[in-house]
Amino acid sequence: MRKTRILEPMDCKNDTTKKNAKLIFDTLEHAKFNDTETFDSFLETLGLKKDEYINAIQCSLNQTTLLLQRRPIDIWTNSFYRHIPTIWDANTDSQFVLDSYVATTHCSSYMTKLDKTMTSTFKKIWEEHRKTNLDVVQTIRRLGKALLNLQQMSAQQVVYIVMSLPLHTSSRKCIFINTSPKEQQAFIRKKPKEL
Repeated sequence: MRKTRILEPMDCKNDTTKKNAKLIFDTLEHAKFNDTETFDSFLETLGLKKDEYINAIQCSLNQTTLLLQRRPIDIWTNSFYRHIPTIWDANTDSQFVLDSYVATTHCSSYMTKLDKTMTSTFKKIWEEHRKTNLDVVQTIRRLGKALLNLQQMSAQQVVYIVMSLPLHTSSRKCIFINTSPKEQQAFIRKKPKEL
């Protein structure tokens, strides 16, 4: 692109625009670009005008997208910020977010993702519970310990857990009322001694 711009998705009713989109992506995937090539020379290679190129890109989009200004040689570089990798001295994958739902979904899925080790450990504990008829409370405690021991967490999270600090405070009290049908309600029953 000659300059950075935000593009909206577009309904692709024109067959020529669809063909142009396929041509662009095929060329990007197989072409070997050098340092001297510019966006204009890339358009000449494709045989497209700037407006045809923009329409073809918009035809292939599913959501509002930021297209960064860059040279053809830099097309596969993640979120092209020339100075950040040298300042940060590490790989970066930062990008502009144009949709708050996408940002929320990414953050929540990243924070709650489980790794394969945790999944296999949970399965193992559950299988043991089923085979040996362990007490439900004991099984839940073992699952909780596995969750804490196998999860990677920040120093701040560890301090909150060790010191039993509340993760949030509220001026309102919430009471959970289970409104599921009686046969679908799940309970952990207390032992007769505890009652």
